[in-house]
Amino acid sequence: MTFLVIDDIAYIRVLIKNILVEECGFNEGDIIEASCGIEALSIYEAQKPDIIFCDILMPDFNGIEVVEKIMSTYPNATIIMCTSSSEAEDVKTCIGLGAKDYILKPPTVERIKLAIEKVRPNTFPETIAAGKVFEADTE
Repeated sequence: MTFLVIDDIAYIRVLIKNILVEECGFNEGDIIEASCGIEALSIYEAQKPDIIFCDILMPDFNGIEVVEKIMSTYPNATIIMCTSSSEAEDVKTCIGLGAKDYILKPPTVERIKLAIEKVRPNTFPETIAAGKVFEADTE
């Protein structure tokens, strides 16, 4: 499975990458980072990663614009928002545009796993056994 982590804050990109590698067992080489929307669009076009983690507040294109642009061309793209915005309107807009989940920063290991399990069932059988519920973070 390949990932694109889009965030203008390097620490958050590293945090998500570390969770994916150290806690979820994915290969470091399968995780691509982008620090802005323009870079992310270029990377997505060239590599078509399986799952995107995307921030909202970024320079150039914000995350909402990134979701809109990717989903308009690739409606089957899998985008999980990972942002500090807890605004209900942002959640509604992102999900309405096609994002599959919405995680508030800082992301936890459990929340990243739940989001991945939601979009790729049976990736982490232990989440099913624990009876986890999938809901967007809106509080």
